[in-house]
Amino acid sequence: MLRLISTWRMAARHGQSNWRLLGVLAAGILVSAVLLASAPIYSRAMADLGLTFTIREELDGSAGTTVEVPDILLQTDDGSSLRSSIESRIDERLGWFRDSQIRALELPRLRYAKPTEAMVNAAPALHLVSQTGYEEHVTVVEGKLPGASKPGTPIETAMSSAIASSLGLTVGSTYDMLEDFD
Repeated sequence: MLRLISTWRMAARHGQSNWRLLGVLAAGILVSAVLLASAPIYSRAMADLGLTFTIREELDGSAGTTVEVPDILLQTDDGSSLRSSIESRIDERLGWFRDSQIRALELPRLRYAKPTEAMVNAAPALHLVSQTGYEEHVTVVEGKLPGASKPGTPIETAMSSAIASSLGLTVGSTYDMLEDFD
């Protein structure tokens, strides 16, 4: 303690003669304290800018988050409870970040044949996909967009005119689909 008091006395005596040096030292201490205090603010701002840049430049309109649930029968009790738990988890974790949400259901690639043809010789040709909001991006040339299918009724499909002509189909044509088992 005595040593500290003597150091302060010596600093006060020499400080009067070197007041400019003490002023520069005090300004340096003040500047370094301000820089140390602003470092967390600066680093947080840079992190936020980095996140904004990544979202704007690297995602580039593509889906940022995808949840896939393969091989689940959605119309069963297990399937609907799984879907509701996934949706609540998405709302809980990404609800604040989500701008829009698209649901898509995909069937496996199916073999195609006209009702008059044998299914045995059919090559895999069809891949049915159902997606919410697709109506906004489709222009109907002939026929109408498919509605919801009821159990036991044929599934209505929409396809491009090029695909329909290559398969030899017209509006209202029927065809058979079968999953390819090995």
